[in-house]
Amino acid sequence: MEVKRYFGSSNFESHKIHFYPEKAIVRPTVANYIFYGIFLVVGLGVLLAGLFSGELEAMAAMGVFGMIFAAAGFIFIWRTAAKKLPEIDLWEKKFYPGGRAADPYLENAEYIPLEDFERFEFESRRIRGS
Repeated sequence: MEVKRYFGSSNFESHKIHFYPEKAIVRPTVANYIFYGIFLVVGLGVLLAGLFSGELEAMAAMGVFGMIFAAAGFIFIWRTAAKKLPEIDLWEKKFYPGGRAADPYLENAEYIPLEDFERFEFESRRIRGS
């Protein structure tokens, strides 16, 4: 049975911890990708609106603004998907702070034996607007 715990340092849960009998894995949530996708969509929308505005100054300003937002959204999504996140392997009794390789036979990720830890604490922080 899988147990999910959410955490993140924003107003929404940006990551979740999946607890399995043999391991615990940190993964980004769908809300995280949607948030970054908003930057991408707004940037592309402003860029297209600027291209069809007809005025050179508006095209330049909206084009630059749109490209910056679209590039930021794309980079955020790409880095979130590519980033190796922490994993705890309870069978092998190892903690992989930088994630582990997809193929366990080719694994050369650094790990810390669980015996080196006194205890684990998963902290969840929420920031609420006032």
